[in-house]
Parts: sequence; C-alpha cells; structure tokens
Amino acid sequence: MNLNLYKICFIIAHKYVIGYDSYIKIYIENIQRFYPNSHIIVVDNKSETLPIDFSCYNNLTLLTNNSDSFYELGAYKYAMQYIMQNNMFFNYFVFTQDTFFLINPYDFNILNNNNITACSIVNIDYNNHHMHNMVYNIKLEYMEETKKILEPLGLFNEIEKFTICWGSNFIIKWTKLIQLYNYIKDTVLTIKKHSEYSERYLSKIIYELNGKRDFNIDGTLDIYSSLMNTDEALGRLHFLKIHQFKP
Repeated sequence: MNLNLYKICFIIAHKYVIGYDSYIKIYIENIQRFYPNSHIIVVDNKSETLPIDFSCYNNLTLLTNNSDSFYELGAYKYAMQYIMQNNMFFNYFVFTQDTFFLINPYDFNILNNNNITACSIVNIDYNNHHMHNMVYNIKLEYMEETKKILEPLGLFNEIEKFTICWGSNFIIKWTKLIQLYNYIKDTVLTIKKHSEYSERYLSKIIYELNGKRDFNIDGTLDIYSSLMNTDEALGRLHFLKIHQFKP
C-alpha cells in the first residue's frame, strides 16, 4: 500500500465543548502518521476554547467558521470556499466530524481503480427495507426536509435509492469539489436537527456525484454498528465513531 501516491486533504468539522472529551489530537496525529504528505483543514464552529495548540502541527490550517451555517455541512462549505479561493489542489478530500477519526490507513488506490468519485464512509443499504424505513419513514419530516433541498437541484427522484451518509462523513475526488459546493452552497445549518437532515440529502448528492453508484469505505451502518465496540473494530475499520451527543 503506497500511502503517498495521492495528495489527500482531510477537512474536519470541529466543535469543542467543555466537559466532553476531545479526539482531535489523536485524529491529527494518526493522519500525519499514515499520510505524511497530506494536509489537514480544521474548521472550528466557534468553540469557547480550543482543546490543543493547533499551531504546533505542520501542514495544518485552522479556520474559524464565521459564516451563518454550522455543524458538519457549514464547516465543510466554509473549507471549500477557502480551498477554491486559494487554488489548493488535492486528489481526494475527506470530510468528517471531529468524533469520527482515522484509526487505520485506507488505500485510496481502491477508489481510483474503481473510478469512485464520491462515497460515504458508512451508509445504509437501500435494499435493506427495514433500515430505509427507519431512516425516512419513521419521521416524515426527514423526507420533507430532504425534498426541500433536493427538489430545486433536480435530485428528488429515485426515492427508493435514498440512503444515509452517516454522520455526514464522506470522501470526494477533486473533480467533484465544485459540483458538491454548488449543490450545498445555499444550505444553512443552525440547529442540531439540521445536521440530521443533512445526512439524508447528502446521501443522494453523493450518489449522484458518483455516477449513480453506491459505495462506502467501512461498510453499511448495521455491519459497522456491530463492529464498533469490539476488539475486531481496531483491525477492520478505518474510522472509529465516538458518540458524544454534543449540543
């Protein structure tokens, strides 16, 4: 596995809340250990204080989200604006929460060899009707809010293919960055519920960006959940989720 074959940019939506553990130091150090030529952009969603000194790391940019949109998608959008304004080039962009961190290296050649241009890290199988109903039909508001975002984009179709981009954690190839930005540029996330909505409509956007093909890095949510708190997870998963339910 040649981990330096591609230029990778990790974009991390960060919010430190006093009283909650921070995993950003572990995440940064794992990235730099596995991918020494990568770049990290941490977008802080106006934390009251920062848990570490980010200035001690090379190849890291710390941004403060001064926009009107927060949570994952607000931070990602802010980072994309910075990337485009500064003409920064990377082969792949990894977008994650600060509590969803890298524990094992991933071979990005898998994405290249399979012509994957966008994928969730964890999603659900749209053929799993129980999971699909749980994600959408139990709360009708999820589908209603998904429609508000996707219909103006011409993407509110193939409803049976809707899945979930769990935690709004995903990867895209550089060729899809501007298209992704144009899809989400008008979204505004101000409350936690908006973050839950974004997991739904992001899944369809990513599906479209990947040529209407489904793909994931660490499996479907039912499989991932069964591994997450086991010793096996440390050997099989690339990313580990820590549930914190921060405000």
